[in-house]
Amino acid sequence: MRQGCHILYNYCKLIALALLFLIAQPGYSGILEVGMDHGIKSISEALLMANPGDTIMVHGGRYREGNIDIHTPVVLLGIKDPVLDGENQYEIMRIHVDSVTVKGFVFRD
Repeated sequence: MRQGCHILYNYCKLIALALLFLIAQPGYSGILEVGMDHGIKSISEALLMANPGDTIMVHGGRYREGNIDIHTPVVLLGIKDPVLDGENQYEIMRIHVDSVTVKGFVFRD
C-alpha cells in the first residue's frame, strides 16, 4: 500500500511540474533594444521589427522621430528616462491598437 501512495505522490508532482512549466512559458515574445549603443537606433525602426507581445527597451537619450505610430501590441519600456521630443511640431505618439504599455518616458514639446 505504501508503494502505491509513493507512486501516486510522484505522479502528482510530475503533473504539477508540467503544468507549472506550461504556465510559466513567456510565449514567443522577444526583446528589442533601442539606443545609441545598440543595433537599433530609433523607436520607429524597432516598432517595424516588433511582433505582438514584444518588449522594446528604449535606453536614455533624446529621440526626435516626429510622429511615432504604434500598430502592434507591445511594451515600450524607457530605461533611464529617455526623452521623446516632438520639437514643438509633431504629435509625439499615437497608439492604434489595444494592449500597448508605455512606461518610463519623458514627453517633451
